[in-house]
Amino acid sequence: ALAVGPAKAVFYGIGVCYGISTFYHACQIYIESYYMMPSGACKRLVVIMAITFYTSWFMFPSLFLAGPEGTGALTWSGTTIAHTFADLLSKNMWGIFGHFLRVKIHEHILIHGDVRRPMKVNVLGKEYNLNCFVTDEEQEDDERTSTAHYANRSSFIKMKENMEQKGIRTRGSIEVGKAAVAPLRDGTVVVAASDPSTHDFFARELGKMDASIAAAPSADLQQLQNLLSKGGVDGVLISPEFLQQPGLVQALKHSFRTPVFAFGWSKSGPAREVIESSGVDGWLEGPAFGVSFEPANLRRVLLQMQAAQAPHTISGPAQQPSGSGRAGRLPRRQAPSSSSSGTPASLPGTPAR
Repeated sequence: ALAVGPAKAVFYGIGVCYGISTFYHACQIYIESYYMMPSGACKRLVVIMAITFYTSWFMFPSLFLAGPEGTGALTWSGTTIAHTFADLLSKNMWGIFGHFLRVKIHEHILIHGDVRRPMKVNVLGKEYNLNCFVTDEEQEDDERTSTAHYANRSSFIKMKENMEQKGIRTRGSIEVGKAAVAPLRDGTVVVAASDPSTHDFFARELGKMDASIAAAPSADLQQLQNLLSKGGVDGVLISPEFLQQPGLVQALKHSFRTPVFAFGWSKSGPAREVIESSGVDGWLEGPAFGVSFEPANLRRVLLQMQAAQAPHTISGPAQQPSGSGRAGRLPRRQAPSSSSSGTPASLPGTPAR
């Protein structure tokens, strides 16, 4: 704006080039979002947001040309009013539409659950693999994410109540306080991690529960085997580094009939693939750098462990903790399997006795 002569045209041209690049990549995102969103209001809102984005942001270079900085067709008062309108449209209105889109997505989850179907979509000549919300009959390759953790979010519960008052049927798996009020029993959980600070962390978190849950630290596989051989534990919380040992989770389940849950999961963390492919019964998001740890999710894992160890048969899969990608029926507690000499079976990576 302060440049004069040819320099102003050069800088304006550079800005236009950046704008074209931004508009192109934004177009990719809007097209991807359109395909990923549930049908109906969500797709319409994506279209509205795209129109708002392009209309408002195209106004800024146009007003520069028309204003006193460019051709002078607009007065200072006129360009100020127009820029104010563009600011309201590009930021405030766009943000409001984004908020309503988020609300509509949550309403979709409350009605249909979080079910997504892998699809290949061509976007501006490039093929992308997208996970798209679905409302119809589930298919074999659909990915369902547990909605149990929404039961502890007051905004979701309020939204659920409002929808039901309007006669809209919602999912029964998201019930007010169900996960929160189920009673915990006193017990012991083995924390398998080599870092002593991790043991201290879970000892503190378990101490906050509404039952006396002891944390039994295990710094290596031999110690883990010794603790499980004694019996009397509700389950194992295992770190990603332990999961590097091939066949460990399967050996724990087979030899000691104990639930195994991993911790340290994060959406973009390096341990995600290791955890999800290990065969654990579920996982906790965090503790990890940049990831908040939710005590409510730890409590839900404890409930799953204790339900799996109950003397009765479980009739179905337990609800998953936040971020959990795997559920299954666990066998009830049995005595550890042993050899003819009475020595418990060795875990992979531990010396045979």
